[in-house]
Amino acid sequence: MRINAIDLKQLRYFVSVAEELHFGRAAKRLNMSQPPLSQQIMALEDYMGVMLFKRTQRHVELTPAGEFLLPEARRLLHEIDRVAKQTKEAESGLTGHIRIGQNYSSPLHPFTTKLLNRFHQEFPFIKVELVLHEKANILQLTDLEAAHIDAALIWLDDTHCEPDIKRLDLAKDPLEVAVPTDHPLAKKEKIHIRDLVKEDFISQPRYAGTQRYEGIYQAFSSIGEAPKVLYEALQMPLVMNMVAAGQGVSLLPSFLGKLPMTGLVFRPLILPRGKPPCMTYNLIVPEATKNPATKHFYDLAKRMIMTTPKTKG
Repeated sequence: MRINAIDLKQLRYFVSVAEELHFGRAAKRLNMSQPPLSQQIMALEDYMGVMLFKRTQRHVELTPAGEFLLPEARRLLHEIDRVAKQTKEAESGLTGHIRIGQNYSSPLHPFTTKLLNRFHQEFPFIKVELVLHEKANILQLTDLEAAHIDAALIWLDDTHCEPDIKRLDLAKDPLEVAVPTDHPLAKKEKIHIRDLVKEDFISQPRYAGTQRYEGIYQAFSSIGEAPKVLYEALQMPLVMNMVAAGQGVSLLPSFLGKLPMTGLVFRPLILPRGKPPCMTYNLIVPEATKNPATKHFYDLAKRMIMTTPKTKG
């Protein structure tokens, strides 16, 4: 039997008659008159070369061929409906796939967990692939433009702008001082930037071009000094480990201070004037993305920052 040669309407008509075992009731159920329905059933029987119903003036019953066809027809019609439904869902982004780039510290931000959890609740049939890679933020922009990822959760400074990238600021986290727990500065409730001038410092590499690098040197320049850099490390979790190991002190965004890690403490940073520099946590997507799932992800993040306070650390 070549199913593609059978009109799907004929299968639906057959199922209705088979379930009603009455042409009149089946026609009423299908919102049509009885003669066209009978003609369609006869055409289906003629094509298949079998009788599907035994008919008398008072009685209709399925033949063995009809008994066999009924569950198969139901299955085929259900499958067709399922495919049609999922095709529409794919077009609207209710199903699909999204690849989200993250560096080593973005999974640790509290907004990340909230966003991914909410997205899974609202779009359970969209596959979310988290791409963790050791790249500077600027290189994640390159991956986004090359369509290796659909979105990225990163830190970009307030002045960074790309014409083909849509950016959403999710949270602002002030820089705080990370010191070993056995360090004398750990006894202070707050630490002045002057207290860090003579300390061995773990900095961000300059080539990374990140907010943290700029924030560190902005903080020290407020007193006309520069940090005594002993080590450089790109990933913030690595910096936390180095501080806990007693290799120096550093400035890190405040949200990291809420993570359980032995060996280090976070203290608010005091400057001579004004507030400490902040790091802005961003979601970026291509301006002209054609992936509906990406649009849903961006729109959800936008709704979340409009209805909840931004993270202050």
